[in-house]
Amino acid sequence: MLSMDERNVMYESNINTDASSQLIYRGDNPVFRAYLGEYYCYFFSTISNEDRLIPGKLELKPTQSGSRCIATMVLETGKTGENGKLITKCYDGDMIISTSMNAAYCTVVNEEIG
Repeated sequence: MLSMDERNVMYESNINTDASSQLIYRGDNPVFRAYLGEYYCYFFSTISNEDRLIPGKLELKPTQSGSRCIATMVLETGKTGENGKLITKCYDGDMIISTSMNAAYCTVVNEEIG
């Protein structure tokens, strides 16, 4: 979850959402400008015998039509394939902003691994 700072909350209160909903999903809504871009993140490995951090990158950008905000996350596994290239896991999804919670939420999935 990405939390909004006070500046964004004040900015957001002056913007009319597309509907009466408290969820903003359109990537062309001005509220998204504060979030668009790349974020570098770290996760603890979920493999029980591994005690390490896994680096990743989250990219947030609007679709060409502006109908939604795309969230793309790439995680580095720290392992290499037979060809010597680093193995990554890629996840795709959406981001929405909750005006009632003053937070942004990303839901990403990988269709191959779940």
